[in-house]
Amino acid sequence: MGKTLCPDARRASIAILAAAVIAFVPGALTQLVVIVVAAAVGWRWLVPSSSLPHAPFGVRISRRTGVTVLLSFAAIDTALPFLAPHGGHAWQLFEAFFRTGSLV
Repeated sequence: MGKTLCPDARRASIAILAAAVIAFVPGALTQLVVIVVAAAVGWRWLVPSSSLPHAPFGVRISRRTGVTVLLSFAAIDTALPFLAPHGGHAWQLFEAFFRTGSLV
């Protein structure tokens, strides 16, 4: 995975620096800030590489379906923190995994 996502020194440097900041500065806000800053740095500092494999996604998805899925995700992501404390352990576990997955 490292060879695919960090094929050159610039990408590896961004990944190492991001990991170091997250390791030494605790908190969820730190993770979000690192994601945004790393994206901005990558956008400005990196050029698209034609050597990386690129294949179009084989499944066609309409704009309406995409918007519906995005809005559903946003609704669930917004509602779960309020619903999980009242739903028992299973809901709290689901909420924790959903939030973690949404950051990925």
